[in-house]
Amino acid sequence: MLRQAPQSPRSFSFVQPTAQVAAVEATPYRYFRGKEDIFAAVRTSAFRCFADAQEAAYASQEDAEERLRALARSYLAFGRDEPHAYRIMFEMNPLGDLSRWPDLTAQQHRGWEPLVRAVTAAVDAGVLAGDPTHLAHVFWAGVHGVVALHLAGTYTIFGEDFDHVAEAMETTLFEGNRARPARPNRRRK
Repeated sequence: MLRQAPQSPRSFSFVQPTAQVAAVEATPYRYFRGKEDIFAAVRTSAFRCFADAQEAAYASQEDAEERLRALARSYLAFGRDEPHAYRIMFEMNPLGDLSRWPDLTAQQHRGWEPLVRAVTAAVDAGVLAGDPTHLAHVFWAGVHGVVALHLAGTYTIFGEDFDHVAEAMETTLFEGNRARPARPNRRRK
């Protein structure tokens, strides 16, 4: 993908990237209306790669809990291994009217759907308890937070390890949302 992620679409210039490939600075504008369209195309590509990884993780396991764990690990690995793509995916918002880029929104949904299906299956199997859509957002927030803090350099500053935090977050997400056996209803005399 990209060797270095820009801070925002407004701060991006084609001077450096086009110099790296010996292209004319205006060349990309032959194919795109403007920077927003270019960033939408790059984000679409990044989300496509992410969605492919999530779908592969989903397909890799049959057991409801193991499938959800595989998705979490895939998410964490993508963020760690593709930091520039990850930043562009999640830090380049908002792009304005997303209806202008239906492929982008389709790829975003492709990346989200395996998580929703896995959480729904885990709830149906009695592994987790709660509303599947809500729990999917909770799981997403947990793994996203681990990656975001890693990319911000926070773990280095505080002497923490990405894998250690990721493992603890995975445990916390499961144990905090695990279905519990119903307690017998005891009457007091």
